[in-house]
Amino acid sequence: MEPKPENADEMSHVEAVLYTTGKYMDLQEIADACGIGSIGIVKEAIERLREQYATKEFGALEIQEHEGR
Repeated sequence: MEPKPENADEMSHVEAVLYTTGKYMDLQEIADACGIGSIGIVKEAIERLREQYATKEFGALEIQEHEGR
């Protein structure tokens, strides 16, 4: 079972890192930048963000996988 983001702060941190860096990052790089100790939490946060972006009418950030990153 994968760890879940504990709160909206973790999702917000992941979103902020992805938005401000503007580059491809692997899960460990995102976890390190956010101060999150588990890449499973980062992975779950990204999936939840993808779901939110798919259902909302804004698209300032697109989350893509690039060569496994």
